[in-house]
Amino acid sequence: MGRGRREELQKAKGKSSRIIIIGIIIAIAVAVGVGAYFMSTTGTGQQGAVTASVKESGSGQSLLVDWKHVHGIGIDPSDPTTIYVGTHGALYKSSGGSGWTIVGDDRSDLMGFLVHPYDGKILYSSGHPPQGGNLGFRKSVDSGLTWQTLSTVLTPPADFHAMAISVANPNLLYGYDSGGRGLFRTLNEGNNWELVNSPDDTIISLAAHPKDEKVVFAGTISGIYRSDDQGFTWKQLDDFKGLSISAMAFGRGVVYAFVASHEVGIIRSSDDGKTWVRVGGDLGSETAFNITVEPTNQDSLYASGALTLESGETVQSLYRSTNGGKNWFLIATNSKFHPTIASEPSKRPTTLADISMRDINGRTFSFGEFTSKVLVLQLTAPNCPSCAAQNSELTKIATEYTSDQISLVSISIDPTLNDSDLKDWAKKYGITWTVARDDVGLAFALGIRTSSTVFIIDESITSGFRHDGVVSSDVMTQEIQELLG
Repeated sequence: MGRGRREELQKAKGKSSRIIIIGIIIAIAVAVGVGAYFMSTTGTGQQGAVTASVKESGSGQSLLVDWKHVHGIGIDPSDPTTIYVGTHGALYKSSGGSGWTIVGDDRSDLMGFLVHPYDGKILYSSGHPPQGGNLGFRKSVDSGLTWQTLSTVLTPPADFHAMAISVANPNLLYGYDSGGRGLFRTLNEGNNWELVNSPDDTIISLAAHPKDEKVVFAGTISGIYRSDDQGFTWKQLDDFKGLSISAMAFGRGVVYAFVASHEVGIIRSSDDGKTWVRVGGDLGSETAFNITVEPTNQDSLYASGALTLESGETVQSLYRSTNGGKNWFLIATNSKFHPTIASEPSKRPTTLADISMRDINGRTFSFGEFTSKVLVLQLTAPNCPSCAAQNSELTKIATEYTSDQISLVSISIDPTLNDSDLKDWAKKYGITWTVARDDVGLAFALGIRTSSTVFIIDESITSGFRHDGVVSSDVMTQEIQELLG
């Protein structure tokens, strides 16, 4: 960056104790193995600061959200960046988990909250009104602005704490009444309900098979059950007998569950529950009570966690994983005493330079290695049609500058590609610079919304340029020259 712009930035910082948002802001915190990320950006090709901080309520974008118990998570199928969280007292909505708004005026307790698998405007819930009692089954057709009770199901009305909807047949839903009155199904989207059989156990979570409408899973206080006839008969699976299954959810080809045991945590099955593997990621000390999988990406999932502190306060938090549950990063929490926020600041990564990753050859590197030179950082879905053109432009840059002037790094944001796949990709396009998989949530932190995004970052890794989509070598050269001074 030129001297004049550096001085301008320093003056701007001096005017306020808050972080000055000039372009890209990354907020990162790490505690108990969980990273927390959020960001704000300017438009494509704009220059700005690349700084970082964990900010508390009232200071820019915050991890803190004033919600109570989280009862359900939903994703808009037409826009996977739109997230809904049904809570005790309100429906919250966010774009990418960055900034939350309360939807509508309804302050009911949204138990069993669901989003329609094909229409993001249609939402479902059960629960309790503010004045007490139960709501039965409700539907919203305007993204939660207003709600209509379709059926009380029972007398007095049902209170479904666990619900599931079939992707194969969205008219088919299940609900488990918290009052012990049984498991119910509807074949006409909630207008009429019939009692089916429950496992000989207490149901905590439900998950309907996305392709076979006859199959439904139940997570109970003592294991996993499967029904092949829409809940009329059940068989307990051999795996994880005796352990509580607090959350379950299907992706397009996998089913996830959370085993409420610190020795297990998140598990995953790719063969409809015949075999299960422990994914490896957990939520630290928290128990997951809801899991939701992004409709078009089975490796992108959200989970809500609950933790009771020694003070008696209940912490309710929302996490995201972009690699099938192996790693989780905090999106939002209702408590400033959450371990991520309350952790010792000196132990947190506070800038992009502090972030470490592992490249496809197994070498661990830090972005701090690239100080004293310009960093050209590409986040890409390697097999996208336009990405080949971007690779060609980056190759021109690689031949134009020496390693003393620039460093090139390409990060794959496609969770389906492993190191071997990326080695083949690099060989195909003659890529000789550093290549790595995004296993730390960097794309989410930077708000990546395109299949190829390029950052040109100055030698102090604090400011630079951003380009969403293909950027030519001529433009990159101009920006590199400006940053080199």
